[in-house]
Amino acid sequence: MAGPHLSTARYDFTRRQFFIRIAWAFLIGIVAAALFFWARAASQRPNAPDAQLREHSSPDSLIGPLLACQSSETGDASEFRGIQSAAQSVIDVAYLNKRASQVSLYFRDLTSGGWFGIRETDSFAPASLLKVAVMTAYYKLARTDRDTLSHTLLYDGQDFNAMETFHSEGGIVRGKSYTVDELIRSMIIHSDNNAYELLFANLNKQELLKVYGDLDVSVSDVDAQIRALSPKEYGIFFRILYNAAYVGRTLSQQALSLLTQTTFTDGLGGGIPKGIPVAHKFGERGVVVRDTNLGVREFHDCGIVYYPEHPYLLCVMTKGANTDALVGVVRSISSAVYEKVGKR
Repeated sequence: MAGPHLSTARYDFTRRQFFIRIAWAFLIGIVAAALFFWARAASQRPNAPDAQLREHSSPDSLIGPLLACQSSETGDASEFRGIQSAAQSVIDVAYLNKRASQVSLYFRDLTSGGWFGIRETDSFAPASLLKVAVMTAYYKLARTDRDTLSHTLLYDGQDFNAMETFHSEGGIVRGKSYTVDELIRSMIIHSDNNAYELLFANLNKQELLKVYGDLDVSVSDVDAQIRALSPKEYGIFFRILYNAAYVGRTLSQQALSLLTQTTFTDGLGGGIPKGIPVAHKFGERGVVVRDTNLGVREFHDCGIVYYPEHPYLLCVMTKGANTDALVGVVRSISSAVYEKVGKR
């Protein structure tokens, strides 16, 4: 009697194993299929390799610390086709009306990491944009030596603000001493050339060269001066401040806070509704072309627009015959981009 009983039990156990294996195979198949279709969909999304994970920051924070990122620098503008088209329309009208002879821009969504550019690798004279690089170099030093910002420097040199088109009421006074922190504030908020020259003269150029090297920005000579810079290259200075890793969170927040207080607001800021923070830096320069003896002006404005839930980086660089016209072009581009960002 024992034999048939054992045979039946063995049969039930084998059948149960069979169904368990079938169930596991079915489950594994479902998971594999889900992963396959997820990967396929991800590969078809614009800028899919730029998936980013950022730390949740407080509402008043100007930084977005980057916790993880799979980045690609292969621009795919399909996600931003409407924004790019709107910007290109403004540029086309500017060319048609001879308000600008050259316009380049770089746009980056700081939430997704996706970006597009319009002649984004064209080079321009950076002018006052270099003030952000000098601030970054000092803050990099201050990250390990906080006393860096409390060092005092005497301003007793020439006035470098005389050649500016846009004059600020602020600025340092000849014959007075200032801390490095005070000089940085004046250099950024008031775009004070005198504060910049004093800071630059007292900065170990190797420290500035290290910043440029870390950011893969080429320099032209041992004094760490840059002759040309593209919108895409310059945008990295704002990206490292927003990501908060290079000079640390506290100093990144401090830097971006100063940049939101700049007294010149007619470029990028002029195209943005009041109340929306814009951390930016403008630069302007005029040269006489030797062959034609005609004046050529350059005006640039680059920074972060803190669009609610979708902060973005916009850097616009321009050339033309009239600075006011160039400012108007930048303002119009900024307005068109902001409007389209809201309609995505």
